[in-house]
Amino acid sequence: LLTKPPSSTESDSKAARVTLTSQGFIESLVEMLTTITSPSAPSLVATQALRCLCAMIEGSEENKNRLSDLMTARENGGSHHRHQHHQFHANQEVSVIPALHRVLLRSLYSESVAESTAGCEVIRAFCQGNSEGQSALASTIFFEEPSVG
Repeated sequence: LLTKPPSSTESDSKAARVTLTSQGFIESLVEMLTTITSPSAPSLVATQALRCLCAMIEGSEENKNRLSDLMTARENGGSHHRHQHHQFHANQEVSVIPALHRVLLRSLYSESVAESTAGCEVIRAFCQGNSEGQSALASTIFFEEPSVG
C-alpha cells in the first residue's frame, strides 16, 4: 500500500503520506488492529496494518504525535477490541488505553512472528529521534503495586 516504485521521489512519498493522514488512515489502521481478535489469517491483516502504520509514522513528527494522542477502547472481561469512537452496549464496562500500548501488546503477545516483528518496527519508528514520544510510550506501561495487607 505505501511502497513506492523505484521512480518515485521522496516528495511523492511525503505527499501520499499527507493525503492518507488527512483521510484518517492512521485511525483506520488502529481500528483494524483493535478489531482483529483471532489468530491465523487475521494476523496477516494485522501484520500489514502494522507495516503501514510504521510507514506512516517513520520520519513524520506530526504522525508520531497523532499516533501518540490516539486512544483505543476495549470491552472489559473479553478479548473483543474496538476503536474509541465506537459505541458499546450500556451494560458493558470499557477501558481506554493508548494506541501505542495496543501496538506494544500486539508486539509482545502475538503468536505470529511477522506480526510481532511488525509491531516492534512501529515502536522503533515511533521512538527514533523522538524523546518525548519515548516518554509517552513509557507512560503507557504501568505496574500494578501488590496490595499490602
